[in-house]
Amino acid sequence: MKVPFRINGVRRLLLIALLLELAMATTMARLLWVQWEENERIVTQKAHEEAVGVANRIAQTLERVDLLMGLMIERMAAAELAPPPRGAHAVPPPNQLDWIARRLPDTSRLLMVDAEGKPRELSGWSGAEPIPASLISLHAGQGTPFAITGSVKSGRPTLMISRRIDRADGRFGGVLAVSLDTDMMSDLGGNPDLTLNSVRLLGEGGEALAQWTRNSLDPAILPTLPPSIGSWAKARLHEVLVAEPVPGFSLRMVATIPRTPFLQQWLSLLLWTGCAFAAVTALAGFGIASVIREVWRRMAAEASLSMANAELERLIEKTRKLASVDALTGIANRRVFNERLEAEVERSRNGLRPLSVIMLDLDHFKLVNDRYGHTFGDQVLVTAAAVLRSVLRESDLPARYGGEEFAVILPNTDLKGACTLAERLCRAFDTPHHRPADASADAGAEEGAGEGLTVTASVGVAQYWCGEDAVGVVARADAALYRSKTDGRNRVSADLEMV
Repeated sequence: MKVPFRINGVRRLLLIALLLELAMATTMARLLWVQWEENERIVTQKAHEEAVGVANRIAQTLERVDLLMGLMIERMAAAELAPPPRGAHAVPPPNQLDWIARRLPDTSRLLMVDAEGKPRELSGWSGAEPIPASLISLHAGQGTPFAITGSVKSGRPTLMISRRIDRADGRFGGVLAVSLDTDMMSDLGGNPDLTLNSVRLLGEGGEALAQWTRNSLDPAILPTLPPSIGSWAKARLHEVLVAEPVPGFSLRMVATIPRTPFLQQWLSLLLWTGCAFAAVTALAGFGIASVIREVWRRMAAEASLSMANAELERLIEKTRKLASVDALTGIANRRVFNERLEAEVERSRNGLRPLSVIMLDLDHFKLVNDRYGHTFGDQVLVTAAAVLRSVLRESDLPARYGGEEFAVILPNTDLKGACTLAERLCRAFDTPHHRPADASADAGAEEGAGEGLTVTASVGVAQYWCGEDAVGVVARADAALYRSKTDGRNRVSADLEMV
């Protein structure tokens, strides 16, 4: 199981998902920013167009008032040419002034003073308001024929349009003025989507002549611009500030227009974009979580399978060892001996190398079992295997051939070398190695005083012939072993045909 690889794969998957999320978030943020800039451009453009329209409508209103005031002054001048009744002012017929006054804006008031600054009462009008002394001085002392100034009503500036009245001889005869209520500015907008929040009219010096605010907005927070400013627009977060000259007059109009409708569109886009991003993120997170769960499930399955495989390999190794090793002595069993001998015969046949086989049988082993028991007999077999391993070389293969009989494969060893090694084995076995509980001697088992029991061995040796098989060389070694037994045991016999 490649757990580190799996974990690194999960980390890479999470990193890729994070990068994709960042890329998508960046793209959406860029889209929102582009839409915001486009929204600001559209709002600014529409606000500027609306400001031009409002300035034109203000100019039309002022021109209309000026024209009507001019007509009224002409009518009054014509009336002065006819001698008035004693004790009365010279005024035109009321029906003529009524016709003119009814064409003034609904929110306007008609004001008039004579040369001495006293309000003049006109037939058909009552409750005339006084004209400010500064305005009278402007027309009488400075000779200004026409003026647009500001007055104060209810604590806020209002617009006053005035004209100088000249007598037939050219002397100052009074002032005719129209005071326009700022409520008329609320109807100046032409676009229903762009409702005006505030309008301010500025004079040549930048002073506020008149202003109107929606919802009792504090006039102090209305924007103030320098007198030199012309056509101008700037978008703010919640509103757009616009400025536009009033054509035909030395006035500038400044207005604030809410951008709520357009802001709502952008907020709707933001909401839908956020919902889409959240949905995509949720789906991506669900997918990533599913992938991670599947990866961890597979990792757990692989870990379980790996443990099962390890246990199986251990059992296979144990089984293989049990199948190839003699359970009692710990050396190779007969099956392994036969397989190894077949391989060595084939190797010797191909390479023309010598190969010898030793067959060894413990003398009088049956008597040892009968006298001391099979448990002691098993100990004798274990000791015999240990003696074999202590004498033989690393390249040699000792095996238990059956019962008390052992066999040895000697690769790269001729008959002479095999006999030498067999003699060493025979001498090694002719030594007391065993200490049974009952140490009395028996036939075939020699016992030295206090040295334990000696179990000797008879040995037969044969060298492989070129062309024969493994069974043949084993049979010849076994025949030599039989001769050692018949010749008195505890000796080495070689295959006679090879001597």
